[in-house]
Amino acid sequence: KKIIQLKLTQQSLELALKNMTKHILVTGGNSGIGLALCKLLIKDHSCYVYLGSRDAGRGTAAMKSILEEFPDKVTTYLSSILFKNNRVIMQTVN
Repeated sequence: KKIIQLKLTQQSLELALKNMTKHILVTGGNSGIGLALCKLLIKDHSCYVYLGSRDAGRGTAAMKSILEEFPDKVTTYLSSILFKNNRVIMQTVN
């Protein structure tokens, strides 16, 4: 049997982490700090964001505002999740 050893350098580790897509759920993402966090994660960190909301209308409005602000990134980086009584009742993927 042959054993292959790979040397992991700091540079290769940083490159690997940079290329990983992070998936983040932001509860309360339809307003205030939650909405600002969604925008920041999409714009500056290219994270895949799940926008959590307890109200479908407010969640949809938040998604529309993010779509308008970052039209080139949203198609790959944003989903909406609607919660009710701590359960997911609807998910929209853009």
